[in-house]
Amino acid sequence: MNIEFSQIIVSLVVLGIIIAIKIASFILLRNIVSKFNFKLARRINITRIINLSLFFIAAIILLGVWEVDPEDLLLYLASIFTVLGIAFFHQRSHLSNITASIMLFFNHLAKAGDVVTIHDGENTIQGKIEDMGIIFITLLSNSNDKIMISNTVFLQRTVTVNQLERSDKTGNFNINQGKENTLV
Repeated sequence: MNIEFSQIIVSLVVLGIIIAIKIASFILLRNIVSKFNFKLARRINITRIINLSLFFIAAIILLGVWEVDPEDLLLYLASIFTVLGIAFFHQRSHLSNITASIMLFFNHLAKAGDVVTIHDGENTIQGKIEDMGIIFITLLSNSNDKIMISNTVFLQRTVTVNQLERSDKTGNFNINQGKENTLV
């Protein structure tokens, strides 16, 4: 009984520390975002990464506090990862899209809110980047159609980042063709 009480106290302290780290990291993130003028989509992605990292750190520490048998834990995790591997990564395209999303997040000039033109032979797609997810990029066309393009296609095609001019009367965006950055 005494061991369980001490484990509960240590668990509460660990959770308190994780919550304090989370609050401190979000305050720091807010200051960095305002200082360097990051876009909202980038802040959301960084927040997701912080939340996921803190969750795994807390889970590992709490497993140690509650003295979970490593053999049972390994069996449980192997079962979970087998199911996830079959369900999500059976096709290589999903894995390549996730890898492409990481590359787009850190190395690509196009960010959420930019208007882009994707050149693919005769199929040229133009729209404003609404969301850059793990598998797809969502574009909003001038006719308010949502177009979803996989991250690997976006990364492999020639992309032109256009300057945005919003029309006050219609609410649609117009492309200023004089100022554009072409990405390969």
